[in-house]
Amino acid sequence: MNAHFKPPSRDPDAEYLLAALRCASRRLKLIDEEVILIGLALQKGLITSQEAVARTEEIAPGCLDAVATSMWVTA
Repeated sequence: MNAHFKPPSRDPDAEYLLAALRCASRRLKLIDEEVILIGLALQKGLITSQEAVARTEEIAPGCLDAVATSMWVTA
């Protein structure tokens, strides 16, 4: 190892932010899986459209509105 090498100092704020980002990433993956399951249940007729919307809003509030807005669709 180089005698002049100094490991980067740990910034507590950066460490906290990195941990929060890892948690957010995992949560988004879980939301993705849950939304896929809701879609499958709707496709198979196990739930109604209204139930699918309600369940999606419980899991990821506002995401359906965000998608509709990004596609210039208004309800």
